[in-house]
Amino acid sequence: DGPALDYARRYFDAGNIDWVQGDAAALVTPEEGYDLFVAMELLEHLEQPARLLRRAHAMLEPGGALVLSTPHAPSRREDAGTNPYHVREYTRTELEELMSPLFPQPAIYTLREGGGGGDEGPLSQLVVAQKPHQEAWPHDTEHVETRCRERSRA
Repeated sequence: DGPALDYARRYFDAGNIDWVQGDAAALVTPEEGYDLFVAMELLEHLEQPARLLRRAHAMLEPGGALVLSTPHAPSRREDAGTNPYHVREYTRTELEELMSPLFPQPAIYTLREGGGGGDEGPLSQLVVAQKPHQEAWPHDTEHVETRCRERSRA
């Protein structure tokens, strides 16, 4: 939103950053020109997260990296204060299923608030994935997105 964008411009601006507000899955940018796509705490807010992953894939050069974070569903489901703005929160398996059609074998790390080894609060997941140098399959993520939606309704 506007205030968040103003804050980012004020405190994190650099000459090589373009700050844009809009639909992340519909970014108007050159295809295959980026070596990094970052989406922190965004996936859980999207009705169609596979659209964002497809857009990230199209924007990345072969070998480029996707880095994202999202809350860890099992830890959040135990918490009575679940965020009402989250459309969906993912388990590790659900994230792997969502990512794998475009980003095979994503590395998924579990993070705790506070960074310690104890039980310091809700877990998040950090995902680091690489766009393959050669494509070996079609870019069909719709079936995975549908399975995840059906599973969350059950």
